[in-house]
Amino acid sequence: MADAFRIIPPQVRAEGKDVPPEQIQAGFNALANQVTSALNSVASDPTGPAGGDLSGSYPNPTVSKVNGVTAGTMANQNASNVTITGGTIAGVTASLSVPLAVTSGGTGQNALSAHNVLIGEGSSAVGFVAPGASGTLLASTGTGADPSFQSAATLGLAVTSGTLAQFSTTTSAQLASIISDETGSGSLVFGTNPTVNNLNATGTPTAPTATVGTNTTQIATTAFVQAAAGSGRLLNVQVFTASGTYTPTSGATSAIVECVGGGGGGGGVGATSSTQVAVSGGGGSGAYGRVRVTSLSSQTVTIGAAGGGGTAGANAGSAGGQTSIGTWLVCPGGGGGPAGSAQTLTNAQVLAGTAAGGLVATTTATQIFLSRGNASTFGLSVYNTGGAISGAGASSIYGGGGQATSGSANTASGNGAGGGGASNNISSTAQPGGNGTAGLVIVYEFS
Repeated sequence: MADAFRIIPPQVRAEGKDVPPEQIQAGFNALANQVTSALNSVASDPTGPAGGDLSGSYPNPTVSKVNGVTAGTMANQNASNVTITGGTIAGVTASLSVPLAVTSGGTGQNALSAHNVLIGEGSSAVGFVAPGASGTLLASTGTGADPSFQSAATLGLAVTSGTLAQFSTTTSAQLASIISDETGSGSLVFGTNPTVNNLNATGTPTAPTATVGTNTTQIATTAFVQAAAGSGRLLNVQVFTASGTYTPTSGATSAIVECVGGGGGGGGVGATSSTQVAVSGGGGSGAYGRVRVTSLSSQTVTIGAAGGGGTAGANAGSAGGQTSIGTWLVCPGGGGGPAGSAQTLTNAQVLAGTAAGGLVATTTATQIFLSRGNASTFGLSVYNTGGAISGAGASSIYGGGGQATSGSANTASGNGAGGGGASNNISSTAQPGGNGTAGLVIVYEFS
């Protein structure tokens, strides 16, 4: 119990006459006694049952509630291992009686099976896919279903000792369509050692074939020409030896175009008597041009026909045909060789003239080089020695003209060249002239 309070009243002295000093002193004494009693009553230790958030009895009550709510306990915890800092409790082992939901960052499962694959199921508990047999593959079964382990055979694949052995029909067809873009074939041979058509035993590509004059015909071997990737690279070379349609290769943005007109045919010669000789001239070559095209589109390709040699007798050869690829480049054909008539002569004379080459090529594209064709050579006869030599056909950039001859005519070679003329010595039968060769178009395509 606390020490008792005691108030000592002061001594009052007054000179007033209405209240005697003794009475004022008596009033202070009474007030002091009352205050002393009240303070002694408050200062004493409480006794009896506790109330409010306390339970038990004074002087040793316990806290049983906090703001009216029953207080919890931290049972079986070592107070020295539990740290509470800024609202975070460390050192406490938590235990859940139910799985933590997916929406709270859990799995929704009490345990995860060994070796299973977890499958998300949205806000529901995660699912499982049990391991398949050895060698099986986890594969999709659709966008609305869980994946599953499936055998290679089911998937259209068969793997033996780590080697790709075969594909299903669908897979083979898909691969074949890819391979066909590079090989020009599209047929594959599957098995232990898969092979691709158009590859020989040593792995060297064999060029695919194509109809002459079509837009798949390729220069030299008809093989597709493909260089390293990059702008301005050569993508393809299309060669036309027969009329058709040029279609730009995908990705091509410009091209260099060359063409030559058809070569003219050589002239024929008539029959000669014992006092006659005959000699004819060769055909001219077709015009040649080389241009650059910077805006590609499909174009009609016309290949100039070869000029035919004059038929047996004093008949001129026919002119070569005009070659063109739209209006990009037009190359006229060479002229036909002059005929050789039988003549009686007493000395050396020129009997046959020349055939003109094709007129200068024209273009609507960017000119690189435009030229006319070459003229053929003269034919010469020498009666007093019984000899004669025909006029030679003119050569082109892509072919050789028919050579001069003492006798039957020679045909031109390559493209755009003139046929050779024929010649007759005394007492000979009529002979035809040599044929020229047809024109040519080449398109070099660039990216």
